[in-house]
Amino acid sequence: MQRTILPALLLLMACREPRPVATVPADRPMPEAGNTSRERVSAWNTDAVVWQHTSAEAHRLFLQGFELARIRLADNLVRTDERPAAVVVDIDETVLDNSPYQVHIVNEGTTYDQASWKAWTDRSQARAMPGAVEFLLHAQRSGCEVFYITNRDIRERASTLRNLDSLGFPFADDRHLLLMDGSSDKTERRASVSATHRIVLLIGDQLRDFDERFKDR
Repeated sequence: MQRTILPALLLLMACREPRPVATVPADRPMPEAGNTSRERVSAWNTDAVVWQHTSAEAHRLFLQGFELARIRLADNLVRTDERPAAVVVDIDETVLDNSPYQVHIVNEGTTYDQASWKAWTDRSQARAMPGAVEFLLHAQRSGCEVFYITNRDIRERASTLRNLDSLGFPFADDRHLLLMDGSSDKTERRASVSATHRIVLLIGDQLRDFDERFKDR
């Protein structure tokens, strides 16, 4: 059976419901471009981080995406297969919001690195993207299993499961969480799900969540 993706969520990066927390402090000037490339990139990211963390438009875009997902799911479940149905989702900036981490590194005048990222994920405090929990619970009620295919490192398994479970995400267990183990290519992990389940929906925030052919585009 043909698999259908969810284009409405593509490239909607780190969007969340507006909250008056973890933003760039009002009494502190916006970061200025420094002498190092990391400082310059951090300063350039400020507007994007503020938008994704506080924008009402970003919040609604995610709700709209998951509303469309319900329509696509219903359409795809009409076609049957001997295999049980599965919805495959990415995690970061698809169902979990890491914008507080992005705010932190902007305030520090730096950019992503593995140490600071691991410190953030260890806290298991990312919040759910708008509409994410509700949609995946709807998928569960519709007879689908949910598989989380993420490029988080295998060392982040426990903290990731704890975060998902605390927010009420369904299927937050070892069998349904497929982490990166050496390669960021998700092709084999998707194939492992497809071997036992009919994937009726793929949801992600970047094209490689759907097909590795987009890696160099």
